[in-house]
Amino acid sequence: IFSPELLNRFDGVIVFHSLNRGHLKKVAGLQINSLKERVRQKGLEIEVSQEVIAYLIETGTDPKFGARALNRAVQENLEKVIAEKIINEAPSPGTTLNVSIDDIKK
Repeated sequence: IFSPELLNRFDGVIVFHSLNRGHLKKVAGLQINSLKERVRQKGLEIEVSQEVIAYLIETGTDPKFGARALNRAVQENLEKVIAEKIINEAPSPGTTLNVSIDDIKK
């Protein structure tokens, strides 16, 4: 079916396996740590509950597409809540913003 010229360009085969819950938790943790660093540069800290992480994993994954939607879930849920807290509460530098599942599901 494929020409020899095309087949000779392939050096190897990479097999992709579905992500399990542990993998998804690591991906979510990396994205949340990136967000924490951005917020830390503004002089604030954030603390995210395990319930929030579980919610982000549940809403931000699809068996077909894996964790691609996880970034969007973090933006639409977690970043939105943090932005609202910063705007509404006007925290002073050094303040820790706690994000709970109640904040996400408002």
